[in-house]
Amino acid sequence: ANQASEEALAAAKTSAEQLVTELRTEQETRVRLEDELKQAQDGHKTAQEAAEARAQGLEEAAAAAAEARAQAEATAKDAAQATEAAQKSLEAALEAARQQAAQLEDRLEAEQRTAREAA
Repeated sequence: ANQASEEALAAAKTSAEQLVTELRTEQETRVRLEDELKQAQDGHKTAQEAAEARAQGLEEAAAAAAEARAQAEATAKDAAQATEAAQKSLEAALEAARQQAAQLEDRLEAEQRTAREAA
């Protein structure tokens, strides 16, 4: 009976040691999985922050492009107005030159007539 008791005790001790080993293995696995989960969450957070930063950069670039386009349109409008004003000014100067030429022609004809009459 003593031997059977010792064998049962040895078997129980062996079984307990196996359970302790399995428990340690499971704890190590749980710690490793928690670490992997944390790394995956950190990686996701980093990727999300990078995506948000890129989206913000794209929004800023789009806003800058819209502003540049608006400035270009305003510049083109100003240039068109300046061109139109210059054209009107040139037309007015041309008309004034025509009138002056007509007056000079009239004076020349009058002087020629006076010279012919005097001759």
